[in-house]
Amino acid sequence: MSFIARCAAGALAAVVVTTGGSQAWAYTAKLGANRAYTKNKDRQVVICDGSRNKSDVKVDYERKSGNGGSKWNRGDKGCSETGPGTVITQIRVCEAHIGFDKCGAWAHRKK
Repeated sequence: MSFIARCAAGALAAVVVTTGGSQAWAYTAKLGANRAYTKNKDRQVVICDGSRNKSDVKVDYERKSGNGGSKWNRGDKGCSETGPGTVITQIRVCEAHIGFDKCGAWAHRKK
């Protein structure tokens, strides 16, 4: 194997090891341009308003402990996050509309 081929193979292995080991536990739910994702080993959730349409967005979540809730991102403020707690098992993104909230599908934690 040539020197260049060995360097390329080594760089590729380093990228695979680096990206494969980072936050493999995080998962994402989306509704249009709005998204929510878990972090901190699925103990926190972040909600981001990507649509910039002046509608509030929220993430509904459930925790392994049986507790759950919602975290709102009011206006077009970018992202908001929950505090840490027990592992979050599922999340979904909703956008506020008059009469009802439009919600996306639940995203479940991979086991």
